[in-house]
Amino acid sequence: MSDVVHGEGEMAMKEQADSAEERRRDRFGALPERVRPQDMVEERPATPRDPARDAYNPEEFMVRYRTLAQCSTLQGGGVGHPAPGGPEGRRFMARSPCPTT
Repeated sequence: MSDVVHGEGEMAMKEQADSAEERRRDRFGALPERVRPQDMVEERPATPRDPARDAYNPEEFMVRYRTLAQCSTLQGGGVGHPAPGGPEGRRFMARSPCPTT
């Protein structure tokens, strides 16, 4: 059998391994601090609230309702007012002030 002599090369490798282990322990030796769920959530409205959106204006309602009723009657939606058909109906709708869908 031959005798194996441990030299300086092996000691240098052992020191490097020890220093690498220390660096690893310093970096990964402890868990990061806990983050509370309250700190992970930020609440803010998706869009700013528009107060005019929910405001009720009875006059505006009547204007829209009356206009809708007039258009319905002009386009033949009213009782006893059949809409003309064919080319006559197209001319009638072209003169109508109501928007068509």
